[in-house]
Amino acid sequence: MYTSDLDYAITLGLPLAPVQSIREGSIGFPDFFPQEPLQGIEPLVNFPEFEYEKIAAAEPDVIINGLGYEGGPDGAKLAAIAPTFTYDGFDGDWRDDFKAVAAAFGKEQVAEDFLQQVNTRTGEVKAKVAALGEAPTVAYGYYYPGGNGEFIGSEPDNLIGQIFAEVGIKPPKAVGKEWTEISAEKIPELSDVDLLMIAVETDSDPDKELAALRKDPIWSQLPAVKAGHVVAVNNELSYASPHAHLEFLDVLEPNLALLAGE
Repeated sequence: MYTSDLDYAITLGLPLAPVQSIREGSIGFPDFFPQEPLQGIEPLVNFPEFEYEKIAAAEPDVIINGLGYEGGPDGAKLAAIAPTFTYDGFDGDWRDDFKAVAAAFGKEQVAEDFLQQVNTRTGEVKAKVAALGEAPTVAYGYYYPGGNGEFIGSEPDNLIGQIFAEVGIKPPKAVGKEWTEISAEKIPELSDVDLLMIAVETDSDPDKELAALRKDPIWSQLPAVKAGHVVAVNNELSYASPHAHLEFLDVLEPNLALLAGE
């Protein structure tokens, strides 16, 4: 029912129905997902409107529904199509949900093997952070050049915040525990940031967005921007799933070289 569910199914080696969900505003399946299992699969924008008819036409044996929160899809309608595994995929740690889905399909060992990959990569990136000496401060969030130049960032309860904490990266003082909107006049409060990671929509031009940020009269005064420590990141990495976690570690690691002066 949601893109994260699809990643769970792929990672666990479950056979896929011929239609699978992508997020609203996406242009296809995330490019960091394994692509071979997705060959011939039709992308379905299944949120915020739920395409019960198309799901039924795909004749699934089982439905994985990570949209199990108030206001999500009608559980009775899903159950009428196929047995449904429902959970709330938007709170807590994705690894707990992943292990629960794996247990439902008897794939516990597959899940443990993948989580070991995540642990290994985390350890490698953590070592790179430690080699910097002092723990760096990194901000991840959205910059809106078409608005008032504000920034919306998140720490520490989403995937990115969890990864930062696990590898030894500090959050900005100006960003709270939920998605935090920082108005343009308060952007100078991000002066403690060593590296800015700007989430960019898949249908946007990352170079154009970063160029606008660098020219912004307020943003351009930040130490991180002056030092060239600004990078664009695929915004779909904001959504927790197995390969999103691995991909963000792979994106983060080379950008630490900026902080090492390389």
